[in-house]
Amino acid sequence: MSEGIKCIATKLAKVMGDINFVKNDAHNKDQNYGYASDEAVLIEVKNALAKNNVASKNKFVILSDVDGMNANNKKFNVVKMECILTAIDGDSGEMMESNGFGAGMDYGGDKALAKAQTISHKYAWLKLLNMPTGNNPEADEDVDKEARAAQAAAAKAAANRAANDRAAADKAAANKAAAAKAANDKAAADKAAAAKASADNAAKAAPSAGGTVTELKASAAQRTELVELAGALGMANIEVKDLIKLRCGVDSSKDMSVAQADELLSLLKEMVEAKIAAAAGVVDDEEIPFSDQAAS
Repeated sequence: MSEGIKCIATKLAKVMGDINFVKNDAHNKDQNYGYASDEAVLIEVKNALAKNNVASKNKFVILSDVDGMNANNKKFNVVKMECILTAIDGDSGEMMESNGFGAGMDYGGDKALAKAQTISHKYAWLKLLNMPTGNNPEADEDVDKEARAAQAAAAKAAANRAANDRAAADKAAANKAAAAKAANDKAAADKAAAAKASADNAAKAAPSAGGTVTELKASAAQRTELVELAGALGMANIEVKDLIKLRCGVDSSKDMSVAQADELLSLLKEMVEAKIAAAAGVVDDEEIPFSDQAAS
């Protein structure tokens, strides 16, 4: 041990031995906890210091002094302070320092400074002499309760976020799977349609047993339209049959191919239009194609 503090250290060790447990003698009504007052600490310290011929001096440093207004528009003042406590050996003159910190708050008055001074002074002695008081400023039940509530709320919020993220990911995966299925279904349908079209084309181009190309026969709709147009022209069945024989080389409309039916229908439509125009007196006989065909 350094010679400069040997005596004061020895004296303070004796002071520690003479100090009893300081009980909580005060109660904070606002926050509902008990604590050892500055007065109780000083009474216990004073007797032990005097017994061992140790004096003390204090220096207070204001760390901050803030004015404000709470949610109820009530003015308040908060002061934070450091107490530099010096214990002095009355025999050797050796000294040892200790630091204590405190904060005081007051509404509309001037007590904040005094509160900060008292608290910082008390904690300087408590820390220098390792004095037990039975209360821990860090073990504030209200603060701990709020902290636990905040932690629980944060954990719940995190769990909700994780659940929402998981639900969103599941929904996105389901949408992706549905889109992929729809794309696959469409591709399959397109493939089937292409195969059918290919088969139809092959059937059209396939040679018949006689070695010629088999053509699709005229549809019922085409044959019906043929009858209607012939009726509009006033043609008898025998005349229609002759026309089919002349134009298509077959005996009946059922034997016509699709292409032959389209060609004959086109001719009959022109004849109907020419007949209508002739009835109106605005057409030349040379425009009636059936006359040409009959002459040929």
